[in-house]
Amino acid sequence: MGLETGTYISDLNASNPASGDAKSQGDDHIRLVKSTIKATFPNVTGAVTPTHTELNYVDGVTSAIQTQLDDLDDGPTFSAYLAASGGSISDSTFTKFLFDTEQWDSNSNFASSRFTATVAGYYQINASCQVSPTAPGFITIYVNGSEYKRGAWATVADASQDFSVSGLVKLAVSDYVEIYLYQTDGGAVTPQGGAYVSWFDGCFLRGA
Repeated sequence: MGLETGTYISDLNASNPASGDAKSQGDDHIRLVKSTIKATFPNVTGAVTPTHTELNYVDGVTSAIQTQLDDLDDGPTFSAYLAASGGSISDSTFTKFLFDTEQWDSNSNFASSRFTATVAGYYQINASCQVSPTAPGFITIYVNGSEYKRGAWATVADASQDFSVSGLVKLAVSDYVEIYLYQTDGGAVTPQGGAYVSWFDGCFLRGA
């Protein structure tokens, strides 16, 4: 009689028993089937109700689903602002806007007016800056020292005191984000401080 040995369902041989095997040895096969089922599903103590389609939704999952969901909750978020008016932004020059006070920084990713990603993925980035006097220009999101997404341009006729930008940014680990201002007033302008007028914030949305 052909009788394999095995611990789990994958060890079973579908060709056994052969048609010519003695019926008296059938109990050996039955015990083997029962033992491999119990070893393969040791923690199943009740009815398993998901359909085969529902169970197949986990195909390709390589780590604990709850751990992955928890990691999404742990994605970094920050908010910072310029506390007091001061400094200078030259005419017709991209100038980094400074944000010297943190409201929060959940993973210590923000420093020196720069957010550095420690988790790869997609981030929502927002910023607003106020200057005096009013000036034509715009603010822009910089990634790794290069312009990435620009806010609306304020023309000479619509010279503005407040500039804002918002965008979705894809970051790898160690990529960094900064905010720059470009103005064409003909002279320098002064950044205005206040948590409600000159601020920079962002949050992790999902992995890449």
